[in-house]
Amino acid sequence: MPTVRVEVLYFDGCPKYVAATRTLQVVLSELGMEAKVELVAVNSDEEAQRLRFPGSPTIRADGRDLFPTPEREDWRVGCRFYATPEGLLGTPTVQMLKATLHEIGQQRTAGLETPVRVRHIHQPGDEAVGEEAGWMGYVVDPMQDRWSALTTGIVLGAVWGVFHAIPDIQANHGPAWIAWQHGVYAVALRILIVSLYNNTAKSVFAAVIVHDTDNVSWSLFPNFGSHYDPPSPGR
Repeated sequence: MPTVRVEVLYFDGCPKYVAATRTLQVVLSELGMEAKVELVAVNSDEEAQRLRFPGSPTIRADGRDLFPTPEREDWRVGCRFYATPEGLLGTPTVQMLKATLHEIGQQRTAGLETPVRVRHIHQPGDEAVGEEAGWMGYVVDPMQDRWSALTTGIVLGAVWGVFHAIPDIQANHGPAWIAWQHGVYAVALRILIVSLYNNTAKSVFAAVIVHDTDNVSWSLFPNFGSHYDPPSPGR
């Protein structure tokens, strides 16, 4: 696969571009992508206009913004903010960079031109299938032999939430977000899945459909869930 040309556009004095560059390099290394990362200083409005610079830091791969912004007539030097599951932040999250760069890597491997991002849809064989084969295909029935469906859903949901805690932390989510998303929400969703399983002749396939629908739905928003933000009193 050809080397990806990655640029980090910034202005001198920007407090976020160094951290964004370090995170970018870590993600590229983890994905095993060959990339040449170049820092591009944009220190005047004239340069911003010429480069169509939406703010610092901006990350481009082969000349395309990883997180495209609307067209405008007036481009100026300034800070850039990203809509993330954590709210507005000065850099894209690790999860956002991984998802976007992974998609670019797949498309380049297939010989396709790097496009403006199109979020992939989960396919059969992904993590939802593997998880539900374990949760619903193996674990749930012995648990329901001992407990009610509600108790089983609560216990499985709690374990499910803990299972996701480490990747949530790696994705830079805060404690309040994790508590709502993989505490309250995970338990509620698992109770629903257990109920659905019991009322569809113990169909693991039905559980997979619900799980995959949940996986895909949040990412259909711009910027990989930019408007997805579990209600949190800690925000």
